[in-house]
Amino acid sequence: MVVIITWIFLPKDLYNYLDSERRAETEEGDANKVIRYFAAKKETDHGFYFNYTTRPNGQLEKLFWADSICRLDYSYFGNVVAFDACYERNVYNIPLVTLVGMNHHRQPIIFACALLENERTSSYSWLLNELLNCMGNKQPTSIVTDGDLAMRSAVQHVLPNAVHRLCIWHIEKNASKEVKIANFKEDFVKVMLAPVDVVVFESLWTSLIEKYSLQKHIWIEYMHNLNKIGF
Repeated sequence: MVVIITWIFLPKDLYNYLDSERRAETEEGDANKVIRYFAAKKETDHGFYFNYTTRPNGQLEKLFWADSICRLDYSYFGNVVAFDACYERNVYNIPLVTLVGMNHHRQPIIFACALLENERTSSYSWLLNELLNCMGNKQPTSIVTDGDLAMRSAVQHVLPNAVHRLCIWHIEKNASKEVKIANFKEDFVKVMLAPVDVVVFESLWTSLIEKYSLQKHIWIEYMHNLNKIGF
């Protein structure tokens, strides 16, 4: 008599197998693997730059990196640098920040990337200092951010001569999120981008607020205060 044994391999079994394999590969820790990878990368790309800090227990705190192409691009196009912070969008729930610019073909280019432990001024200051260390101390003439006050403080401290500007894309996105009134975003953006002096801007701003009855709206007051403090 022949006995046939059949093993039923369910999707869950496949998932568990792949998960165990992944854990075995990263037993030493993801951070250590990244550092070792960057060290190896430096052997083949002599212009590759990275630096990091760790906590007393050895856990990765902050990590900055830029390859030779990033550094070359910065040497030509690093006068304007924009922060692109993808907060809490990665598996480690920590900010991934890319410093980006635009080349002579109006194409976006990456100057550097960093993983930070938090969104505090000290972290952003460390990031900007690493940018200067990496790029031969060439300072950008203009910095574009989403309006985060910790970023603003870091820029003022590390790059006091840089002009600080708000990203219009973030402004439009926040306007749609914070004020859900038909046609408001369009009118709001027109006022924000109006090529006028301070007196005319204040008049346009007042008319906008009265039109949509937003005299006591917290976000509207916040945006107006940002304008007053020099963004």
